[in-house]
Amino acid sequence: LDLSRNEIGDEGMGILAPALQRLTSLTFLHLSSTRIGDEGMRILVPILPHLACLRSLNLMANRIDFENRFFTDSLT
Repeated sequence: LDLSRNEIGDEGMGILAPALQRLTSLTFLHLSSTRIGDEGMRILVPILPHLACLRSLNLMANRIDFENRFFTDSLT
């Protein structure tokens, strides 16, 4: 699923997340250049375990602080 270059933002991630969680056979999710920030990641990270088939997640060119301890602890 390629949603790159859409202005999803944190608010949009809150709307999108429940639908994504039901896509259990999703193999790739591209969210580059979607204006997702730390709050959007706080919404996305808890649904990732439900996406057991996910092999590729692209979050490039967003407003995410990957040095934030929440993300480093959650994604390891």
